[in-house]
Amino acid sequence: MIINTEPRYPTKEKILAELYEPTQEEYQAVREWKAEFFNKTWNKLSNSERHQTLAELVGKICLGRKEEEPPQYDPNGDEWLYSPKEKKITGNKNKPSVISTLHELGHHFYGNSEKTACRYSIGLFKLCFPQTYEKLKWQGHMLIMPTKEHVQEK
Repeated sequence: MIINTEPRYPTKEKILAELYEPTQEEYQAVREWKAEFFNKTWNKLSNSERHQTLAELVGKICLGRKEEEPPQYDPNGDEWLYSPKEKKITGNKNKPSVISTLHELGHHFYGNSEKTACRYSIGLFKLCFPQTYEKLKWQGHMLIMPTKEHVQEK
């Protein structure tokens, strides 16, 4: 019997060792969403409205990947999670987050590996939101905004 001795959550070094590289279609889908929602209105939206746009982000990425059946997006959770049985992303109603949405979408595409989901979400985020990425701070396996302010990108 093989016992997995890896910790559940990967280190920053293991995540950054091999970041996800999106297809051109996936990259374009995120950039289009960013131009439409993140750059123009994100700071002016309520949490509920932000979650609506995050559901659109999930749809755009899945369309770009030619995903037949995108996961449902439920914005009313108390924490971020993905349910493979239900094919559903649940967002934290009080903390809409692009990178958390990408992380849970990574679980939809690649299963329960935290390392793979982190590499997917952080790789895509770093490429598509480079200015915001530079402002984030590592906290274990997660990237967090050091202040409550949200930063707009160009």
